[in-house]
Amino acid sequence: MSIDNEASGSQPVNWRRDADCQYVEDPEIFAGRTPEEAEAAKIICGTCAVRQECLDYALDNPESAKGWIYGGMTERERTQYRAWGTLPE
Repeated sequence: MSIDNEASGSQPVNWRRDADCQYVEDPEIFAGRTPEEAEAAKIICGTCAVRQECLDYALDNPESAKGWIYGGMTERERTQYRAWGTLPE
């Protein structure tokens, strides 16, 4: 997973340097191709100090975040969140 230093005209993505995901041996788990990978990624996100900034980035830049878990949410969950304002149960 890579995040451009500039996000389509927004502020630089300075929070990225503090993200826990940068220390993960296999960043491909953030693609969440299996339920186990998605759960492992969400656990890492759950304790990350910049989780909200990461999620905000993904919500503001859906094309850049497409297919990846950001801020503890999959692309599908973010789509639901944008549509409903909350995650449907």
